[in-house]
Amino acid sequence: GPHRVALQDRTQDRTPYRIVLWQIRGTLVVAAVLLIWEAAGTDQKTAWWGFPQTVAALAAGLACIIPAGFYAWRATIERSATRFLLQGVLKFALTLVLVAACIILIKPAAAGFFGTLILLQLMYVAAPLGERGAR
Repeated sequence: GPHRVALQDRTQDRTPYRIVLWQIRGTLVVAAVLLIWEAAGTDQKTAWWGFPQTVAALAAGLACIIPAGFYAWRATIERSATRFLLQGVLKFALTLVLVAACIILIKPAAAGFFGTLILLQLMYVAAPLGERGAR
């Protein structure tokens, strides 16, 4: 039926992987910019390695990329609509757990952490739009 075709079309879609790649790129760019900015500054002794914003950006990146990568892998092989939805819920829950763990365990610098986190969440909208615009 039409649902089976839609599920098969979705399993061939590489968008989840593209989103993860955009999130990796975004994390690395933000971390590089913050590293350069912090290295040029004088207040460098407030967190690990003296670069608190950079560490925070990398932590936020991992908190988003790990669940998104798992979801991308599962989304491309999942055939059941119910399980596909469950995978999305699990991705969201894992993201929340990892964000909470980062906040509790490493107490990241707020601007670098939440700024990167917001940017990476926007990739779910921006990456597919960018792909359509490039076609």
